[in-house]
Parts: sequence; C-alpha cells; structure tokens
Amino acid sequence: MPLKRNLARRIALWAPAALAVLLYLSSLSFERTFDDRYHVTPPGEVPKQTLGQVWQSPYWGADQGAGLYRPVTSTTFWWEGKGHVPLPWRHAVNLLLYGAVTFLLVYLGLDLGMNPLAAGAAGLLFALHPVHVEVVAGLVGRAELIVALTLLMALLLHARRLRDPVGMNATLLLFSVTLLAFLGAGAKESAWLLPLFALPLHAIYRKHLAQAWPAWAGYGLGIGAHLVLRHRVLGGWMNAPGIVIPSSDNPLVDLNGLKRLTGGLQVVGENVLHLILPMHLAPDYSGNHIPLSAGWTDARTWLGLGFLIFTVVLLRVGFRNQNAVWRSALLLSASWLLVSALFFMNLFQDLGTILGDRLLFWPSLAWVMFVCGLTNSSLVRTQPLHRAGTLMLTAFAVFYAWGSMSYLPSWRNEKTLFASAVRVVPESPRNWYNLGRALEAEGRLDEALDAFRRARTLDPSDYHAWGQEGEILIQQGRSDEARVPIATALRIQPQDPMSLSNEGVLWLQSAWGQEGDDATRNVERAAARFRDVLAKDPDQDEALQNLALAEGRLGHVDSSETAWKRFLELHPENAQALDNLAWLLATQTNRFSEAETLSSRAIALSSSEPKFQLTLAEALFQQGKATEAAEVAARGLSLHPKPPLDVLLQRLASGHSANSSP
Repeated sequence: MPLKRNLARRIALWAPAALAVLLYLSSLSFERTFDDRYHVTPPGEVPKQTLGQVWQSPYWGADQGAGLYRPVTSTTFWWEGKGHVPLPWRHAVNLLLYGAVTFLLVYLGLDLGMNPLAAGAAGLLFALHPVHVEVVAGLVGRAELIVALTLLMALLLHARRLRDPVGMNATLLLFSVTLLAFLGAGAKESAWLLPLFALPLHAIYRKHLAQAWPAWAGYGLGIGAHLVLRHRVLGGWMNAPGIVIPSSDNPLVDLNGLKRLTGGLQVVGENVLHLILPMHLAPDYSGNHIPLSAGWTDARTWLGLGFLIFTVVLLRVGFRNQNAVWRSALLLSASWLLVSALFFMNLFQDLGTILGDRLLFWPSLAWVMFVCGLTNSSLVRTQPLHRAGTLMLTAFAVFYAWGSMSYLPSWRNEKTLFASAVRVVPESPRNWYNLGRALEAEGRLDEALDAFRRARTLDPSDYHAWGQEGEILIQQGRSDEARVPIATALRIQPQDPMSLSNEGVLWLQSAWGQEGDDATRNVERAAARFRDVLAKDPDQDEALQNLALAEGRLGHVDSSETAWKRFLELHPENAQALDNLAWLLATQTNRFSEAETLSSRAIALSSSEPKFQLTLAEALFQQGKATEAAEVAARGLSLHPKPPLDVLLQRLASGHSANSSP
C-alpha cells in the first residue's frame, strides 16, 4: 500500500506538469506577439540598456505612459537578448515555468491533505485551462508565471512553518520568504496580495499569526524593498505620477458611487464566465465590450454579486466544516477568489484594463482547488454523487482542453492573433489597431488603413490610430490626405513622436524637387521637427533617416553624415542608408574611397538596385577610374532604370560625372 501511495503521489505531481508542457509545445515556433514587441528584444538585436538601467527604468517606455515597474521580468528578457537566445528557447522558458507552477499547485494540494487523485485532477484542470494561453504563449506572460511560482513557494514555506514551527528554521524562513516576495513583486504587482493569500493558512491550521512571524516579516521586507525601488524609479508608491488610465481601456475609472459598484460587479461577472466557462477569448477587451451603463439590468451584475456572496458563504462553511481536507480547500479557494473579485472591482487600485485573461491566472488556481477539493468532501461519498463528480471533472477537462487547443494557434503571430481578436471583440479599438500594425508589416497597406480607421472610429481619442493612418497615407504617396490624421493625432497628443516625425516628412516632401526660399524654409522646419523627436528618443530611426536627408538637402554635410552614421549603427545592413551616405561622400566631399566602400556594401546587399550602381560609378569616376565607372554604369543601365536615373547613368557610361552638365 505505501508503494502504491508513493506511485500515485508521483503520478499526481508529474503527469499534470508534463501535460502543461506538452500542450504548449507548438508555441516554440511562435513569433513575438502583442506586448512582446515592446519588451522582448527581437532575435538578432541586443538590448540597448545595461542591466543597471533595466532596474532604474519603468516597465513601459515614456511613449506608452511610463507606468509600472517590473525589473525582475524585464531582467529575464534582458539576459535572453544579451545572450542572443533564439525565440524557441525563450518560449521554452515559459513552458518550463508553467510546468513548475502546475507541479507546485499539486504539491500544495497534497500538502493540504488532498488524495493524489483529487490533487492530480486539480493540476490537470489547471494545465488545460484556456485562459492560460495568453500567459504561456505570449512571452510577457512570464510575469504571471514568475509571480505564481514565487507565491506558491512562499506559501508552501509558510504552511510548513505552521505545521512544524521547531523544524522550520526561523532565519532561513525569513530570508527565503523575503527573497521570494521581492522577486514576485518585481515580476508583477499582483504579488502585493501575497499576505492576503497567506491568511487562510492560519485558519486551516488553527494557528495564531505570530506562529509564522518570520514569514510575515519576510513579506513586509521583500514587498517593502520593492516599493522603495519602485518609488525611486516611478516617483510614486502605486504608480508613476501623472499616469492617466484611459476610459477606453478601463471604463470603471470614470465611474463613482453606486455606478462604480454596479460596474465593478459586472466586471466580476464577466470574469466568472471566463474563469468557469471560458469561450471566445481575445488578448484585449477594451472599448464597450462590457456595457457598464446597463447596471442592474445586465445579468453579469447579478452573477458578480452572486459570486461575492458565494465566496463569503464558502468561507463561513469552511470555518465550520470538520472535514479537514474539504475545510482546507474551501478556506483557501474561497478567500483567494474573494480577494481576486475585489481586485477586479478595482477596489485596491485602478487597473490598466477592464478585463484580461492574464489576470485570471491566480483565480484559476483557486477555482481548480475548489472543484477538485469537492471530490474529497463528505458530500460526494455516495456512489451516485461520486460518479457525478467524476463526470463533472471529466467534462471540465475535455472542455478546457478543446478551448486551449482551439485558441492556442491564434497566438502564432500578430496577424493570426488580431484577426481572431477582432472577430471575438470587434468593439475593441486596440484589437483593430494591432491588426493594422500586423497588416502594415506584411505590406497590406489598404487593409491596414481600414483597420486603423476602425480603431480611431471606435475611440476618436486614440492618437496612435490617427498617427498610423497618416503614416500609411504617406507610404501610399497620398501626402495631402495624410495631413488631417497627422494634425488630429498632434492635437490629441502634441508629443506623439511618430506624428511629429511624419509632420516633418510632409514638410520635406513639399520641398522635394523645388528650389527657392520657401523650399529651404520647409526643409529647415522639417529638420527642426526631426531634431525635436530625436531629443526625446535618440534611437528613433525614421527621424534619424529623415534628418540625414534634410541636412543633406540643406548642404549641411557634417550633420547629414553624423545622422547617417548613427542610423547605420542601429541598422548596419540597411542598403539604402549605406548608399545615401556613399552618395553624400561621393558628391559633397573628397572622400571617394570611403564612398566606394560603402556603395560596394550596399550593392552586396541589393545588387538589383540601379541607384546603387550609380553611386559606385560616381565614386569610381571621381578617383580617376573612368573605365570601371563606365562598366558599372552600363550594368546599372541594364537594370532598366527610370528617368532621371537613366540620364545620370548614361553620362557615367559616356565618361562624364553624374553631376556634370549634359
């Protein structure tokens, strides 16, 4: 019998963890999606910050609001970027963390007295739950995984202290919990709730709070140290000063009094649906997905209220229940669910989103603990009830597996993710905006333009969507049409870098092919605008590229060369930039040999571009290599250049400089 129990325990621990990893193996081939592009360095690039700067910087950049502080999560991405870790291995880290969290969940269930079957079933349901797709498949979901891992380890240590106060060394416990609390808080703000999650352990073991004083001290020291660093970096304890959460992201921020209460209950009701019967999932639910104006006429309001009452009733039953295992599951799951519901109501702080499946990661722990703890209670001791319980768990497992396997492929790349998202939540402006970005990256500009227009129609205050509309119109050569959306974006957000840069592009384009004072003034205005953008973000590559062009047009050779070289530091394989710098050196300086080297590099990267042949031919001609220049020019002419490029190449082929008179 002991051998069978040990085998059952091992299977319960390892089988769900293995399933958690196997279920997400396909994600190893996924690209960066959603918020990954802001926080995860692309393959082939290295982080621009030092590790010290990571710990001294907000999680979001200045153009995304500069809120939040998650240095632990950011450090993992920094290490991977510095080590040139391929994307599949970065996804593998998420998979292993997910397997470890699943393992610890089962371990906690066994620790609380669940039999291996019930604890293993909890792990199985957790591994299969569809709301975890966003957390595991999206690299930034690692924040949730690290928090869950550190919190579960801290709670297991806390529980061990309550069971064996003598055997658990107080100093070791203090140090361990302090470290875990600090790492958890540095991964994501939800770790601040760790003390609340630990409280039910004392009710379960019927121990005074003082019994685990090292753990409580550890929570205070770890979270407190994080808050001190957070205040130093952000300038505020809870968030950076001046951060305003848009009502399009979280409509609750605009509500007060009874409307805020009923709206919060609606949000809880929606979360309950996602927690128990997750269907039609998406990465974003902003906009009017939850119509808070419906109030008490919305069934979700009553569902949210019923859920709060249900958790309170469960807590009361848990305190009075004599079945040790069922008591543990009730107290733990009910208290965790209650705290989570109050969190969703924005009672602790205003959240940056009204609804997010990633926020359900911890509540899902409590949910599966409750469902599977029920199988250990005296309520299901009769054969018919036991069969009904088994059937219910099987139905949940099948439903969750189907949901996860159906939703997971959507996270393969940006296009598949947001094409799915706009079908599920078409009222979300962010989903349309992100779909537009994905379509733009694929060169499908007309479709991208439609998506950006849908986004700014749903949220007229979304300057990003207005700015991207202007960007697309410029790319399509429709500069006159681009003026209105760019001006609208700048009216909403005068410091929007992209729109400021594009306004400069419009001025630069208005002067192209023209001469005179008006043209010069427009180029000077454009150059000033690009400098303004670069003063805020020195690595803004489009502004650097356009500044180099503007300075060259103004005859500021040194400034133009400096801008081109800075751009090439960021993009050393950009053939167009290499050619532009080579042309500048070949036509406005005497550094013809350098121009030849740069032009040869550009041609090596793109040999079919006739303009590159022109630059190389000019650099050769200026060095007295007229025969070689003529051969290169002839090669350029064979590439079917358009006027006036053909005229310039013909001059070089005839033994004259491209800059000479015909």
